[in-house]
Amino acid sequence: MKGQRLDGKGVSTFHSDLKEAHQVENTLGKRLVNLYGGDYNTSQSFGSFPDWDVSYTSGSGVEITFEVKQDKKAYSTGNVAIEFQRILKDGTVKPTCLSISKTDCYAYFISGVIYLISTNVLREKIKKSTTKKIVHGAGEGNKVSIFLIPVKEFKSWCTEKIKLDK
Repeated sequence: MKGQRLDGKGVSTFHSDLKEAHQVENTLGKRLVNLYGGDYNTSQSFGSFPDWDVSYTSGSGVEITFEVKQDKKAYSTGNVAIEFQRILKDGTVKPTCLSISKTDCYAYFISGVIYLISTNVLREKIKKSTTKKIVHGAGEGNKVSIFLIPVKEFKSWCTEKIKLDK
């Protein structure tokens, strides 16, 4: 429903959504450090939006960058939504998210679990998927184009899943 948050907590605003996104990014970073050691930064640490949401550095110095997404409706719709373009006010189609991501991995938060997948593997899996749907006119102002991937199929593509502590 337009103007409603996906979590049912009332009207969504850019600032409330951004705050929640930052919490999700920090949750991923802290969880990676807790499980594997090392350190992390989030894009918010830099006061701008670099080419990643979370940068994790292992104890041995290996850096892995993440695009972090959250899909609150995945189980109710049966699909994971993956944005790839949007239509600007002037009608120009602009590649976004998966189409232009420079990250090593995508991290999807779905119902208390973080699913990890290589960005390049995700692109290839979507390209080869026979069950994907393409939806134009989704999201903010009906200006977003997304791939819809069945949850079960998406989960089977992911190389790792991290359950969140309750």
